[in-house]
Amino acid sequence: MAIWKESLESRHTVVFSGIDDTCVGDFITNSHPKKTRMPYSLCFKVIMLSTLSVVGVLLPYISPPMKTNLPRIRPFGTGCVFSIAFLHLLPDALEATQKVEMPQWLGNFPLAEGLCVLGFLVMVVVEQVFACPSCEIEACTTQDCKAPDNNCHHSASQHSPEFTGYSSTAPQPGENATLLPMHEQKQTTSSSSSSSSSSISPEALYKMYMLEISIAVHSILVGLPLSASSSDSLVWALGFHQLFEGMSLGLAGLGIKLDLNGFVKLGVLFGLSISSGVMAGYFVSSLAEGTWQAYTNSLAAGIVLYVAIEFYEKDFGHHTNKHEGKAEKLSAFFLGIAVMAVMAIWA
Repeated sequence: MAIWKESLESRHTVVFSGIDDTCVGDFITNSHPKKTRMPYSLCFKVIMLSTLSVVGVLLPYISPPMKTNLPRIRPFGTGCVFSIAFLHLLPDALEATQKVEMPQWLGNFPLAEGLCVLGFLVMVVVEQVFACPSCEIEACTTQDCKAPDNNCHHSASQHSPEFTGYSSTAPQPGENATLLPMHEQKQTTSSSSSSSSSSISPEALYKMYMLEISIAVHSILVGLPLSASSSDSLVWALGFHQLFEGMSLGLAGLGIKLDLNGFVKLGVLFGLSISSGVMAGYFVSSLAEGTWQAYTNSLAAGIVLYVAIEFYEKDFGHHTNKHEGKAEKLSAFFLGIAVMAVMAIWA
């Protein structure tokens, strides 16, 4: 039988336990140690991670080699997105769902995998609701149809000047399409590229925003437990983690031809996601161990997986020239997977 007696003169608790007429006293302190981390350390983490996140998003836009070699570089971002789904989001969700007490009627249902499939199906349904059937036809009536980053599923021999020697222009209502010789393509391209770059299909913007939201949610969850760790290697590893995730976002934005204003918005939102997670984890440390992150990570994994499949279809689909830069594309794709796989060791 245990007897608890609290001393009023001190801030400690003395525990007396008696077993077989033997009394053993254990001294237990109730005082909680103060946090040893200084505020400047937290500010350094926030500034560094936010800066690397913004730089990663803006790097594809400000770097001319990435613009000219986009078809060969973009598979790197596709590989990063695949690794984010399988090696970052889903494992965290599996670990968190093991702590969730499942209802009896669900039995041994795999909650993380089920929510991942649900996130994938949500993307499928919403894409069909917000589908723009005229976007592909309008894209194929311009010179940009031969670009591999265009959602054009028609045969290249019907629209690409590479095979026909002519460039088709979009017909006006009640008129037939006109064919221009090869030497007049530059004038047509210069006039049509300005209008096509300023008008982005709603479907492409929707996928871009869904990718941004999913990765931002993951960045917030990554930042939550970061404030409780004093390891400098973890901070730098997450910094490179954010840099490569930002590059995948920037490459996706470059593929749909976002302007500088759009890139700045993506970078700011992505930078605020990781910083808000770090600050929230510092002030509300209990959130870092909550099981609610299992649901968000599982849904985000399904959404990111769907977007990764869409990106892969753009890079290696039947409408692209499979023999042009095939080795470079595959190398960039596997390099993106490998880089994010290495980052998964620390992040």
